[in-house]
Amino acid sequence: MKTILIAGGNSGIGLQAARDHLSHGHRLILLGRDPRKGEAALASFGAGADRASFVAADLSTHDGVRDAASRVLAQHDRMDALVHTTGVFTFEESRTADGLHPFFAVNYLSRYHLTQLLLPALRQAERPVVLMMTAAIPPTDEMDFARFPEFTPFSLSRDRKPIQLANHHYAAHLTHAEPGLTAGVVNAGSAKTDIMRIAPW
Repeated sequence: MKTILIAGGNSGIGLQAARDHLSHGHRLILLGRDPRKGEAALASFGAGADRASFVAADLSTHDGVRDAASRVLAQHDRMDALVHTTGVFTFEESRTADGLHPFFAVNYLSRYHLTQLLLPALRQAERPVVLMMTAAIPPTDEMDFARFPEFTPFSLSRDRKPIQLANHHYAAHLTHAEPGLTAGVVNAGSAKTDIMRIAPW
């Protein structure tokens, strides 16, 4: 039995991934913002719910990520896999409590920050895995990293590519810096989940 943390596991693709992992007999920790969605996710697992837990967390802020990591590490000293399915999709100019745009804070920075904090538990696993989900982005496309990380003012059409590509850079860094750890980035294609509610087309 492996212990797998799914950030964003209370809805959408993360919830489906949770169901798949439970069907294979693994133990799950789900992170998500909405406690009601977390409770509903656990209730939907049926008999497998006794191998799943939910931690309410705001991964858009430094404090929220630190708090989530602290609570997870207090309960688990070993983690076999960390799956990042959290995501924000917005055209709006808004800022988190840390002064960052939510698209950057959630879609990249929280993944880096949470993974770094959970590395002690990942290192205890025989073959740890870190998986990050992101939109498809050709690594050969031209990127403007001069606006990183403030992205002021934010423009989704201009800024999404360097933010998404940062996931690839971090996966490559982890693979080189952490012996035995496998890190990767995947694209699930166009899936009808809550994140796409502002793009009904």
